[in-house]
Amino acid sequence: FTAWFNFLRPHSALNGKVPIPLTELNRYETMPAKWAKLIELAQLHAIENQKHRSNILKEAA
Repeated sequence: FTAWFNFLRPHSALNGKVPIPLTELNRYETMPAKWAKLIELAQLHAIENQKHRSNILKEAA
């Protein structure tokens, strides 16, 4: 629900815009395509966070 509400759902109070616009989603016209890209971005973000945490642990050792 949070992903839909913040990244995909247009809000009338924002003149039909989403609260957190991601330029990466602009080129996709269909909602399934936007969902797929949003999931891909989330996975990439999680991988980068894991790499960052791993590097911090290596430096601390």
